[in-house]
Amino acid sequence: MVTFVKIWIPSFGLISNTLADMKVSDSIVHKVAIHEIKDAVDRIAVTHPEGEAFFDELDEYIKHLATTAVYESLFAKADAQVIVLSGGFGRCVADRIDAGTLPKIPYILFNGGMRKGNEPEILRDHFPVRDHKVKAVFLDDTIYGGMTFKLIQDYLNTKYQWHEHIIIDSAVVVYDGCPIKKDHVDSIFRYYDFYSATPNYDFKEGIEGVVLKPNM
Repeated sequence: MVTFVKIWIPSFGLISNTLADMKVSDSIVHKVAIHEIKDAVDRIAVTHPEGEAFFDELDEYIKHLATTAVYESLFAKADAQVIVLSGGFGRCVADRIDAGTLPKIPYILFNGGMRKGNEPEILRDHFPVRDHKVKAVFLDDTIYGGMTFKLIQDYLNTKYQWHEHIIIDSAVVVYDGCPIKKDHVDSIFRYYDFYSATPNYDFKEGIEGVVLKPNM
């Protein structure tokens, strides 16, 4: 038996809190997800207006408190045969896929902490080997400089045992906090689409993602 609870989101009314029972259109689900993440961003910014502390709090919200609308919107944007995951958020998504509470889709799960120096390492591999190229997309909760995606992309393109069978050239995230709009990144909520703000860093695209240099 599938059990679910109903949630009330202002301006959108009553919706179900399980993927299987969501009975509203994709466009409405996406609007609900945008509204929810913007509300979370506004709340978190009161006590953690910027920096690592802000992203840590937002990551925790998305992993543990975000409603089904956020995950349905994220998966709807991930138009691929395989998803690539990493870190704590990746484990949450992978566990929910394995438990049947998120759509069954093959995935590759990497370790976390790559921005802090960890080398990419595959923890779970459910890649469906085919005799043709398989499209994969990187799913994450937040993105800023894009280093994690770049490191994973490089690993899959060069070191992965099935690198000749996989294409990974895009990322889908819940929250995009980078001032530079990247064509290969899609998101539910992009901060600079909603707020006029000057970043604390100069941004410059590089082969390792975005190079950050503090403004003086």
